[in-house]
Amino acid sequence: MEVEKDAVPASWRRNALYGSWRVVSAKGALVDAEGTRTESERPLEGVLIFTPDHRMIAFVLHPGRSAAKHDDDKLKLFQSMVAYTGRFTLEPDKYVLHVDWSSTALNQDEPQVRLYSIEGDTLRVTVAEHKNIFDATKRNSNVLTAIREK
Repeated sequence: MEVEKDAVPASWRRNALYGSWRVVSAKGALVDAEGTRTESERPLEGVLIFTPDHRMIAFVLHPGRSAAKHDDDKLKLFQSMVAYTGRFTLEPDKYVLHVDWSSTALNQDEPQVRLYSIEGDTLRVTVAEHKNIFDATKRNSNVLTAIREK
């Protein structure tokens, strides 16, 4: 369904967040059940899409994946990616995502608060410490970096 230009508030049409962003990296921290904190920085691949009618779509994965030959390989592929979509509310330098569907089915009932900054064509999304989407006994935080697709 195409949204009529006049149906979208002017402030939404002008927001620099809207569009498609190619994910390139993440810097983050993982805290296990014992409180041990591990920091890391890694390349990522994928896309974040923000529409003017406030739909967000994310598909993010670790690079270097190859086709699965066995069930164990399929599990490794699943553990190296995340996909989700939902509606979001927008505030200056922050959006709050309400997840409709997620590849992991974790955190779907909790609003996802994300701080963001845009410098030129670079988007940085800061995710405060939260329940890990793959293992609810762990917590993590991260900063995603993405480049605007043109």
